[in-house]
Parts: sequence; structure tokens; C-alpha cells
Amino acid sequence: MLELARLKFFFSGVRNLPRAGFTLFAAPTHGPLIFGNFCYRPVLESVQILMEGAYKYSIQMKIERGLQSQNLADVLTTITDCAHYIREYPFPGFVHTIFFKLAQAFQGELFGRKFEQSLNIIRLRIVTAIRECSGSLLGVAIPSEDIVRCIMKVSHSNDYRARSMTLLFFASLGRLIFDDIKVHNLVIESLDCTEQTELSAAIQAASELAKHSLPFSVSILRKIAELLGSNRLSHWVRSELMAVVANLKDLSLTKQCLQLEMALLDGADHKMRPAVYNSLTQLVSRGEQNVTEQISILLRGLSKAISQRDKALISCILLNLSKLSAFSQHWSREHILTLRDFYAQIELLNSKAVLGAWLYCLEVLSTSEKHNKILIEEHKWISLLNDVNVVLRIHAINLALNLVQQNSAANAHFGPLLFDAIIKTLRESQEAALSAVHSSPTPFSDPMLGQRFFAIISKFVRGPSCTVSLAKCLTENLLSAEREELLSLCSSKFPLELLAVICDVYWTECRTFVLSSLVGCVNFSPCTSLAKLPPTFFSLLLAVVPSACYGAQHPFSALIGRMEEIVGEMDHWALYQMARSALRYGHWRRFALPLLQRVQRQTENLETKSWLMALAYVAESQPAAFSTEELQRAETLLQRAALYLKALVSSEKDQPFWFAAEYVSSLLSSLKCVRFLLTTVEIELSNGENDAALCVGTSADERAIIFEELAEVQKRFGDVRQQWVTLCSKSFDADTQTLLQMALLIRICLLMEQYLDFLVASKKDRPMLSEIRIEDLGESTQNSIPCFQTRNFFGLICWAREELLAFHGDGTNQRDLKSCLQLLRNLLKQLTGFPLGLPRFFFQRVQFTKIKLSISPQSTDGRGVYRVSSMDLLPVIIEGIIESNNKKAIESVLVVLTLRRDNTAPTEKRQHIQLEQGDNYFKAQFLLKIVHQKATKINAKVYFVDSVTKKQWCDESDMATLTVELADGTH
Repeated sequence: MLELARLKFFFSGVRNLPRAGFTLFAAPTHGPLIFGNFCYRPVLESVQILMEGAYKYSIQMKIERGLQSQNLADVLTTITDCAHYIREYPFPGFVHTIFFKLAQAFQGELFGRKFEQSLNIIRLRIVTAIRECSGSLLGVAIPSEDIVRCIMKVSHSNDYRARSMTLLFFASLGRLIFDDIKVHNLVIESLDCTEQTELSAAIQAASELAKHSLPFSVSILRKIAELLGSNRLSHWVRSELMAVVANLKDLSLTKQCLQLEMALLDGADHKMRPAVYNSLTQLVSRGEQNVTEQISILLRGLSKAISQRDKALISCILLNLSKLSAFSQHWSREHILTLRDFYAQIELLNSKAVLGAWLYCLEVLSTSEKHNKILIEEHKWISLLNDVNVVLRIHAINLALNLVQQNSAANAHFGPLLFDAIIKTLRESQEAALSAVHSSPTPFSDPMLGQRFFAIISKFVRGPSCTVSLAKCLTENLLSAEREELLSLCSSKFPLELLAVICDVYWTECRTFVLSSLVGCVNFSPCTSLAKLPPTFFSLLLAVVPSACYGAQHPFSALIGRMEEIVGEMDHWALYQMARSALRYGHWRRFALPLLQRVQRQTENLETKSWLMALAYVAESQPAAFSTEELQRAETLLQRAALYLKALVSSEKDQPFWFAAEYVSSLLSSLKCVRFLLTTVEIELSNGENDAALCVGTSADERAIIFEELAEVQKRFGDVRQQWVTLCSKSFDADTQTLLQMALLIRICLLMEQYLDFLVASKKDRPMLSEIRIEDLGESTQNSIPCFQTRNFFGLICWAREELLAFHGDGTNQRDLKSCLQLLRNLLKQLTGFPLGLPRFFFQRVQFTKIKLSISPQSTDGRGVYRVSSMDLLPVIIEGIIESNNKKAIESVLVVLTLRRDNTAPTEKRQHIQLEQGDNYFKAQFLLKIVHQKATKINAKVYFVDSVTKKQWCDESDMATLTVELADGTH
């Protein structure tokens, strides 16, 4: 969570924490370290001020000096820092330079006889550093025989540790040197060694090379078959060799591997069979080849293991079948029936673990509609819904739920039994929660079991088989305990999260009951007990508490007073979490503001104080009345919040506050636009009270003045809409509800823009108001369920549109302008009075996407200016590295090169690059003709398209810049 990273300095500046010894955050190895009001960053902070070429040169010189040091500690530190340098600047030329220097150090000739006794320690540190760069970072490096040549010399050493280290080095660079024949031969020859350390290293190297090399896959399979055919290897070595088979790159060898599997199973001992099954299952699942054959082998093995009552092997085979259950197209009807009919034999084993593994396998299969129908035909396992064992019952509940959700006809068979089992298990979980107070162990003492069970109920609530009456019954069972017991039950976050799901899906039907129960718990429980409840409790409470309208007494004023007593017993981190929830659910002024002010007064750290003050200004900006004066006050407060956030953005290298700053800026622009429209409307309405200026018969000049003002407001709404669109296009990593909220804010601006255009335009040119549907808010949100806040906001916008359409009929009715402006004023009051909540992405970033750019050539002089002749074409190369954990893969990028000169319009060059799956590196090349004497600034920017929504996003995490001047002085 980015918010945790952002607030790691939070507790470093808060005094008198009630929770002693609180150590939520550990100091990161390479992150910013906060001491008091000062922020110390690691050595790479200089990248912000050094030019790219100078930065690379300085790092290379630093590595050179570090490796030539007379102090072993300095050498080891330099090697360790190399991984950090590569992560900061992961471009091919730079990465290759560092790898080559590390290879020279690994060889040892660089040190002479200086560290002869410690050379293996240095080599081990080099291998560790390279392993830290494994994965996508190795994919951008340039394959080089020079690196292999340096390392290969060590393989002839008489020291088996040095030879082992060589093999580990090749294993670490497997993605880079997988095609080198010399490395292939070395690894295969090393598999015949007798030293266990060297043999283990050789197996690791073989496993890594097999992942990437087709020729090596063929060679190593023959070698493994030869080794497994002999009896001189230990069980551990044979198992490790089978793990190499699972990583083979050449999937065309799967058939041969299955034949090897059959041969091994016929003669394998008891301990070897699980390794054989696991290895081949992993291999076939990677390429989806020969999956049907492997399923058949596993089912035959399962039948044999059941007859031998080998429970460990049965569980292993069922686990492998579960992995292959995802490939539903490879399962035949006979496979499903065979597995299903094993129930009676498995039940006779009297093993709950084996029966649970069998149920889990059916759970995975039941997610497919095709297999679902087969499993419904016979369901002897249905009695497990009432089994005494809670684990088995939960497995059976999930299986029955899958059958019901995939097939409505199954609801008649399983529906009542399923719900009774859910209620029974729910009550047992509540009893377990109460028993935990007295330290009585129960099955639900395992938090993973409780988490899984409540996740299953949440799936049931969101599914089609749940009805309003069932949701109410669940809610009553969750909250039916006495207040003392209810307080104990609320100490667990899983029931609270389930209540949040129920309220989200059945907001109208269940919110009132949940609210009354929680408020009763708050009003009649001791403050010290309430202060110990998890933040989820107060988040749920704030979610269901209604917001007060303009000028109205808050319906829960007593609750606010009670909350003030509770917060006195809570620590500052809990107060911040509560304030964050209040901001997310629209309780800005009454709940969030006092909490933020309380925490902010106890904060010493400058960055933390700035963040909290920005949030406090945002909370205070919530209008208390619908008037121009109140909107003006809110503008002032949002301006202050925006200033604090912009300062935080400029001071942070990774800019985690950028979305918060731009969101507040867009909110401020929207509020300004609303106030400007309200001022215009009220002036015109006040002018029309004593004359007929706003009637249909108004003179053309007077109406022209009014329309000119409305046209100006319309243009402002268009600008604000574009501002929200721009922010949305930069929010690739935002969660769905954040994107939905911004899409709705865009629709409000569009609605007002179109209606003002309707009033201003001539009758024949009047546009119609666009239809608003939740499916049209963006392709990235089509498969998601809007939360209750989004649904309420969407309903309000639809209501506003319907009011406008009803007022004007079919769009041809010409109403007097005064009535139109009065209607507009009432709609603005409703829209601005909605308790808008700050979206989740404002506080937390679960997903990260960053594109690092490099531009070449780079200047070597101190001015940072590259000089070129007017007679030559300038080749400009843009390299990019994509760093992302977003589930939506990037399928293409658009590199835009902008050339800016003094007093001339900028020009753009574009290049579209299609990326293969898994690619994280791209390169664009441009040929430019520089003809202007004055400096030309070249900026590179990247847009990209994801593979799911096909929408173009903008990335501003990094920009590459180059300044060019003519060297010959010609124009």
C-alpha cells in the first residue's frame, strides 16, 4: 500500500503515542529515511540533479573505485550497490557495463593476490547481487560472450566451491546466456560430479537454462533420463532432477516426458512418486499440451493409491488434479465421473484431510458450466453440508454455492440446505469469537479458515442466488447478539467486512438495521472497549451514517458527541484511519475535520504536517450552505490544500501525492465553475424580480447579454470536463470505483455544458442531453459492480437529467428563461449537496506503473547541451523500461517527441510500438534535422494502451529531455 509508505514518517513525528513500542514501519534499505524534519535519501538522490550522461559516468567511476579499494568491506558494499544502480537505471548499455565489471571481479584477476583468501566471499556476494536483478531486469541486458569468457576461466579451478559459484553465476544469468554452447556443456558435465555442493549448483543452473533454451531442453532431458535410470543417486537428487523437467522450455518434449513419467512410476519407490507427479503436472500446465493424458495418469494413480490406502500420495494426486482443473476443456465426462465416484472409497479412509482435498478438486471443477451439470447429476456428498467438521463443511458450502450460481436448476436441490449450512457455520464462528475471549481453542482459531468462510459468504451475497430476505437474515444473525457479545464479535474484521458487503449490495434494505445496531453498540459500551475495536468497525459505521443536508441538524448529533469521547482513548494512527474513512464516505466537516486537527497538533514532521493540513483544509471546505459566500469560502480552503499538496509533490522523488494534488485542483476548478454559474444565475434572477427582463418577450439585446454570460459558463464547464478527462487518463493504476467517480464527475460537467448550450443555441440547433448509462462510463468498469456511493451519485445525475427533460418536454418547448434559471439553481443545489467522498486512490495505491525513459545522445559538457552540425541528421533514440504490477498488461506504447524553439510553435514526431506479451523494454528511433541557431529542446513523452480496456493512458512518471544547438553557427 502506498499510503503506508507515505505515512511511514507519520509516527516518527507524533509525540506521546499511547501504544508503547509501536514499530509499524522498518527503515527501508534504499528508501528515504526520515529523521525529525529532515529527509535523507540514499546515494542515488543525485540522479535528480545530474544529467543522464554525467550520472552514468559517475556511477561507473564509483564502481571502478570501489572494486579497486584495498578494503574488503568497500568492495562488498560496491557489489551490493550494483543491484540498486541497475534498478534505478535499467537500460541495456548501462546494465551490460555493470555485469561485465562484476564478471571481471568474479574472475579474480582484478584483485591480483589482494583478496586471495576471501575471493569466494566476493563471488558469493556477486551472485547474490545478480540474483536481485533477476527477472525483467535481465531481459534488457545485452548478451555478451565476454561475460561468459571471464566466468568460464573459474570453472577450471581446483576448488569445488569456486566451481559451484561459477555454476550459480550462470544460473543467475540464465536468461542472458542461455544460448551459449560452452555453458550447456559445462552444466551437463557438472551433473556427473560427486561433490554435493557442486551437484546442487549444477542442478540449479540446469533448471534456469532449461526455462529459456530449446536446444538445452533436449540435451538435459536425455541426461536426466540417463541419471534417473541409474541407482547411484539419492532420493533428494532424483527429486531435484524431476523439478528440472518441470521447467523445460521445449514443450514439444512433453510426450517424451510423459513416457519417462510412466517408466519411473512403474519402478519408482514410494518417496519418488509425488515428485514425478508434481513435476509433470507443472510441465503440462505450462503449455496446455498433453493435459488429458496427464489427467488420465493421475486418475489411474489415484485409484491405485486408494487401494493401497496411501493417504499422503492420495492428497498429492488430488492436489495435482486441482491444478489441472483450471483446464476445463481437457476434462472429459469420463474423467469427471471417475473423480466424482471416488467419494465412497475416499470416505472409507476416514481421513478428513483427504476428503477435503477431494472436495477442493471438485470446487475448482464446479466453476465450469460444463462440469457443473455433470456434478449435479449425482450428489452423495451433499450430506457434508451438515458435517461436524467445520473445514469439510466449508468446502461443501463452496462447492454447493458454485453449483447453484452456475445452474439455477440446482437451487431447488441445494438452496435451502446451502443457506442452512451457512447460518449454522456462521453461528459457530460467532461462538468461536466469544470463546476466544476465554482462550478456548476452536477450528476458527485459524484466521485463514475464518477469512475463507466469510469470503464465501460474500460471494453468496453478491451472487444471483441471494435474495433480499436471505440478506436480511444474514444481517440479523450477524447482529443479533447482546450488546456485550456484539462488542466482542465486532473485534473481528471478517464479520464487519461481510456486513459492509451486505450494505453495499442491499443498501436500501439493510442499512437501517445495521446502523441502529452499531449506534446502539457505540452509545451503550465503554469508551475504553470501543477504542480497541478495529478500524473496520468505524469505517462501516461511517459508511451507513447518513449525511446532513444544507442547513439541517445532523440526524446523529448525539453520535458525534459520543465519538468525541471515544477518540480520546485511541492512538493517532487509529484516529487517522477513522478520519480517512470519514473523508471517503462524505463526512468531511463533522467527523474528519476534528480528527485531523487533533492528530495534526501532535505532529512534528514537516511532510506529515503538510499532508494532514491539506486533508484538514479539504475536510473544512465541505459547504455548509448553498450560497456564493459559502462556495467562495470552500474555494479558499481548497486553494490552501492544493498549495500544500503541490509542495509535497515537488519534494517527493516518486511523487506519491500527484493524484491527490491533481484531484483537489480539479475539484477546485469544478467548484469555481459552479460558483460562477450560481453568481450569474442569481444576478439574473434578482434583476428579473422587478421587470420582465427574463420573460419570453425580452428584447434581443438583453437576451444576448444573458446568453453571452451563459456561453462563458458553458466554456468553463468544458474546460473543467477536460481537466477531469486528463486526470482520468493518467490514472491507469486507480481502482474501479475511483475511475467510476471521475467518470460521473465528467458526466456532470457534460450535462451542464449541454444544457447551457441548449439554452444559448437557436431552436433548430439545440442539442439533446446525452443519455447516461453506467455501462458507458468506461470499458475498464463494465465488469465491475458499482459501490453504493457510486450508485447513489449515478442516480442523482440521472435524476437531474430527467428533471431537465421533463421540464422541456421533447426539447422543443420554449420556456421563459427565468424558469430555466430557477430550475438550474435547484439542480446545482442538489448536485453540490451530495456528500462526495474522496476516492480510495486519493489515499492508497495498490498497483504501480512507472515508465523510465532514457534519451541519447547525451551531452558530455558541463552545460548539458549537445552540439550538432547543420549538415548532419541527428539520430535520437528513446529507450523505455516499464515497471508495473498492474494486472492489465500494456500491449503498445506511443512515443511522442516534442521539439520546442523560441518564438516558434512546437512540432511533434510520433512512433507507435507494439509490445509482445511480457515485454517491458521498448526503443524508438528518430532522425531529426536541426536548422535553428537557437537551442532546441527535445522532450519525450509516452502514451500506452492496455490489453484489457484498449484505452490510451498517459504516463508522466518520467520525461526524457535533450537540448541541442548548432555547432557551425549557420541558420
